[in-house]
Amino acid sequence: MTDDQLFEAAELDYLNGKPLSVEQLSLMERYLSSVAARARSIACGALLRNADPNNGQKTEARKTLKTLCVETDYKDVSTMTELSITLLLIPFEETNIQVVRDFVDRLFRSEYFAHRGNAVLLLGHFALHGDADAISLLRSATEDSNVTVRANASATIEKLGLS
Repeated sequence: MTDDQLFEAAELDYLNGKPLSVEQLSLMERYLSSVAARARSIACGALLRNADPNNGQKTEARKTLKTLCVETDYKDVSTMTELSITLLLIPFEETNIQVVRDFVDRLFRSEYFAHRGNAVLLLGHFALHGDADAISLLRSATEDSNVTVRANASATIEKLGLS
């Protein structure tokens, strides 16, 4: 199998919540420097979600995640979407940093309703941990121009007991 085929198999295991083998984790580490932002995002998620990756892998994944959050152009809809999904799949402790908050803010202010919808989900994670700014943004999202974003914001607020 080619590296790309092995990556796809490891991605499937990651998305299905299966633990990755040492070989798969090493492959993910190599993909942190991929040309494709989607592959870098998936590799970050797989390494940061893994319960016991080697410390160097996690350190590199954190650096890559920060770079993706800072450098991804909001007009790159697919990468913004992939990165937001990655952020939803990794432990909150890995996302509770300023560059991620800035990325979520860019999602929230995007012209694309799918970005704003993903921002609502991510803001829910921050709100769950008592973030007052996230709660405020969630409340403002209940008045979004898109009905789906409004409904998701309202549901998140209700689920968190903030209504």
